[in-house]
Amino acid sequence: MVTGSAIGSNIARFFKLEPKFRTLFIGCGAAAGIAAIFNAPITGVIFAMEVIIPQFSSTYFIPVLISAASGSILSGFLMPPDSLLQVGEISSFGAEQLPFVLLLGFLCGLTCVYFDYVNRLVYHRLEQIDVWWKKAVLGSISLGFILLLFPFFYGEGYFNLQFFLDGKVRDLIDESIFGYFHLQPVVIIFFSICLILLKPLATSLTVNSGGDGGMFAPSFITGGFLGYLFYYLLSYANPGLDLNSTNYILFGMSGMLAGVMHPPLTAIFIIAELTTGYTLFVPLMLISAISYFVKLRWDSTPVYFNQSGFQEFKQSYREWASMSEVNVGSLINHNYAALDKDATLGEALQQMGSSRHNIFPVLKDENTLIGVILIDDIRPLLVDKENYNTVQIKDIMHLPPKMIEIRDSVEKIMNKFDTTESWYLPVLNQDKFVGFLSKSALLSAYRKVWRSSDEVF
Repeated sequence: MVTGSAIGSNIARFFKLEPKFRTLFIGCGAAAGIAAIFNAPITGVIFAMEVIIPQFSSTYFIPVLISAASGSILSGFLMPPDSLLQVGEISSFGAEQLPFVLLLGFLCGLTCVYFDYVNRLVYHRLEQIDVWWKKAVLGSISLGFILLLFPFFYGEGYFNLQFFLDGKVRDLIDESIFGYFHLQPVVIIFFSICLILLKPLATSLTVNSGGDGGMFAPSFITGGFLGYLFYYLLSYANPGLDLNSTNYILFGMSGMLAGVMHPPLTAIFIIAELTTGYTLFVPLMLISAISYFVKLRWDSTPVYFNQSGFQEFKQSYREWASMSEVNVGSLINHNYAALDKDATLGEALQQMGSSRHNIFPVLKDENTLIGVILIDDIRPLLVDKENYNTVQIKDIMHLPPKMIEIRDSVEKIMNKFDTTESWYLPVLNQDKFVGFLSKSALLSAYRKVWRSSDEVF
């Protein structure tokens, strides 16, 4: 996923595209990456629209759809048809397991809070080191100590998660420091707890000390460890329970992904596509929702926005989202004093006297704009009263520097204001004049939306 996003970003930078198109290309790359890696094109599309692209419309949806489909098809030619994780047999969800599912969702939310706390702590500690190579050395040494105790932490971790899905936890324990102990329930429990606590730490050290990677896979894998531990504790406390370990591993994966990355729909559909069915759809919905809201209770910011590499993206993301929320139509001023091109200056002044605006349209056939007049245009003529009867509006009117089409985006409108240095521009609807748009009104509306977006970002 990270590789796909990087490819999309580099292509956008190469062609010097605008920020919104760069974000779109990043989303397309992420969608294609998820579709290729997990053989989950629907999940790829949902993730891009949920996390990366802040506006849902066909303009952005179609390119993401094509990218995800292309990634899935191309990976089928280059790699075996199997997905990255091989999920074993799952069982149907019964109502008697509802309390367990609700409790696991709550635990996933708490673990997400821990994941975010560790990432913030490591990030702020390493940011205090100004020299990049010292930061890399400290991160490498710390990570090396973890690998010394748990060698299988090297890599993303999907291989380790597969051992849990296959029921081969003993093989992983033998490769760690716990391999020196006899395999007892207490060893399995403490081993699983160590995995849950150390995986976020290892990830944070890697990413924040200069390494490449994201938070998608680590949150996914940590959730699998948590799901297995929860299943094992339930089975150990009550051996009579008929529980499926694979089910709870998948539940944990979904809950952690929803809380850490904040894409609850992605967390649901990726498990559905991995299991090639919707047998677990209802419990996945519950766990993802609970984990997501528990995480929001402590922190509403996704974990990836805490990384330095995402600060610029966060800013542009918020700007784009705020722009898309501004309702330009409600800002158009329709109360204008229209002038006749053949009217004299004196006649025009009588009409202008009843208006509080500084700009006036000169119309033909009621809604055809042929020019505009500013107060500054007539101010020099007011000194000589003879001009009141001799000067006509057509003699002093001029075309506006730019026209705004009613379907223009906010970004395009702002660009027109900036390039012309104007404070008022006429708005047209299919070449028909509808009113004026004020730059100050647009900026005020944008600022209001920007402030309200603090709750989202």
